[in-house]
Amino acid sequence: MYLFYNLLAMFIFGTIGLFVRNAQLPSALLALIRTCIGAMILGLILLSRRKKININKGEWKYILLSACFLGCNWIFLFESYRYTSISNATIVYYSAPLMIAFASWFLYHEAFTKQKVVYLLCSMAGLVAISFQSGSFDIMGIFFGLLAACGYAGIVLTNRHIHMESLSFTFLQLSLAACIILPYVLWQKEFIQIANITMAQLPWIILLGVLHTGIAYLLYFTSIAKLSSTSVAVCSYLDPCTAIILSIFILQEPCTPLQIVGIICIFAGIIGVTKSSKGDETNAL
Repeated sequence: MYLFYNLLAMFIFGTIGLFVRNAQLPSALLALIRTCIGAMILGLILLSRRKKININKGEWKYILLSACFLGCNWIFLFESYRYTSISNATIVYYSAPLMIAFASWFLYHEAFTKQKVVYLLCSMAGLVAISFQSGSFDIMGIFFGLLAACGYAGIVLTNRHIHMESLSFTFLQLSLAACIILPYVLWQKEFIQIANITMAQLPWIILLGVLHTGIAYLLYFTSIAKLSSTSVAVCSYLDPCTAIILSIFILQEPCTPLQIVGIICIFAGIIGVTKSSKGDETNAL
C-alpha cells in the first residue's frame, strides 16, 4: 500500500510540467503560491476534523530542518535551471536517490543488497538516457543542482526521525517551507506578478496547490515513513519518466530511440524494486 502511495505521488509530480506550462508564472512565485494553497487545504482538513497537532519532544528540530531542506531544494533547483539546461540540471538533481541510498546504508545501516543496487543504477542510467541532449554546461548550474539534490536527500533522511501523524506533519512542512521560500521570491522581485494572474491561469494554479502539493506531498511523506530509503530512491525516477512520456503523447514532443531505452530502464528498475519490496514496508521512522 505504501509503495503504491509513493508511486502515485511520483506520478503526480511527473505531471507537474503540463500544469506549470499553463499556469505561466515564474517558478519561484509559483512554488510559493502552490505551497501556500497546499498548506491551507491541509489546514482546513485539520480544522474540519478538529485534530490537534501533537509534536513529540525533540521533534521540532527535525521538522524545522526538514522544512529547510524542502525550501532549499526548490530554490537551488530554480537556480540550477537559470545557469544550465533543464536536462543537465535534471540529471544532477536526480543523483539524490544515490545519495539517499548510500547515506541510509552508512548512517542507519539499512540493508543495501546487490539486487537493489542494480535496480538503482538501472534507473539512474535510464534517467541519463531520457535526459540526454545538447545543452549549455555551466559549473554554477551543476553546483546548484547538487545542492538541490542534497536538499532532496535531506528531506528523506531527516523525516526518519519524525513520528508525527502524516496530515499534521505535511501541513507543518508546507507552512514552514512557504516561510523559507518567501524571502527568495521577494529577492527575485516576482511577488508583484500576482496582480497579473488571469482567470485562465487560476484553475491550473489551484490544481498545482491542491493536487501537486497538498495531496501529492501527503502521499509522499506518508509513504517514505514506511519504506526503505532504497525503494524510495528507485521509485523517485518515475517522476522524470512520467514527464517525458506525457511530453511525447500529450505535447507531441519528439522522442528519440535513446529516450525509449531510458524509459524501459526506469520501469525495469521500478518493477524490480516493487517485486523485492513485499517485506519492505516498515515502521522504521
